[in-house]
Amino acid sequence: MASPILTLDANNTYMPGSSIAMTCAIPAKLKPTITWTKDKTPLLATDRLEITIEPHTLVLSNVTVEDSGTYSCIAKIFGNDHVNEKRVIIESHKADCIDNKYFANCQLIVRANYCYHRYYQKFCCKSCSENEKLPKEVQVDPIGDGIRKL
Repeated sequence: MASPILTLDANNTYMPGSSIAMTCAIPAKLKPTITWTKDKTPLLATDRLEITIEPHTLVLSNVTVEDSGTYSCIAKIFGNDHVNEKRVIIESHKADCIDNKYFANCQLIVRANYCYHRYYQKFCCKSCSENEKLPKEVQVDPIGDGIRKL
């Protein structure tokens, strides 16, 4: 049997709060047992991690920097493991996602939970991202004003 094909976005780099979907395709008619791992540790379904069998998919929701690592799809058949892995990076913030201290006191904005406000998202991008205070439907965008609604 050939190794499983693990598909993921081309860049493999994500922002905190986003979702990641990985698909493990098996190029054979056999039905192997599929196991997912992160950094060689088996993964189990949680409130943020969904594993489906048909198709073999792993979905991570509301990712954090700690979700960075090497994800593997392991297909076991006739006692043999066939592995494919991808490196996933969760960035703490984009290089152009900065705080503008002239327009807002970003430490205060984070403490007061004002990161949901578009004005503060723009001027306190770095602080809000690092403290995971940006709403789930908002991601940092390196183009434009730095904020993108999903």
